[in-house]
Amino acid sequence: PTTKIRSLHRGAIVLTGRVFKASVLLGFEGSIGRYSGPMIINISRGGRLYLGQNVNISRGTKLVTVGNGSIIIGNGFFCNGDCYFLSDKEINIGDECLFGWDIDDNTTDGHFTYSDGMENIKSAPICLKNHVWVCSNVRINKGVTIAGDSVVAMASLVSKDLEQCKCLYGGVPARLIRKDYNW
Repeated sequence: PTTKIRSLHRGAIVLTGRVFKASVLLGFEGSIGRYSGPMIINISRGGRLYLGQNVNISRGTKLVTVGNGSIIIGNGFFCNGDCYFLSDKEINIGDECLFGWDIDDNTTDGHFTYSDGMENIKSAPICLKNHVWVCSNVRINKGVTIAGDSVVAMASLVSKDLEQCKCLYGGVPARLIRKDYNW
């Protein structure tokens, strides 16, 4: 009752790790008292959701693909509630990543924009390397790569690549705050 599947087709969800009881948990409670809505999965025809092993995604989270978009989640992923993943390209999350609540990952602007009469890039993939902690209330925009072994501070806006490993990033827009930082 805590997970709703809105759209799904054969082959839309692929388990990439070793499959065993509770290797993937969807729609669990998360932080007590924080979420009231169900988890929603909506994978378009042509889209894919790849789940590694030991994946835990809390209530209120939405996984949505558009067109041939894909969401790839590595092993050991923990996602707290009310997160939103929208992919019309590819969202690729490495192994051992941790998401706080209310994280938005969006590969598209959803509409076309223009600068000096030229069409801007509407969509681009998102990539998080291994062992990244994204704290609560973070927005991750299209075309971003986040280096491994890093932390993105609460209430940050990631609008460009965060390139150095073992660093703390934060702010609007997110910038390097501290080196030699890990979790």
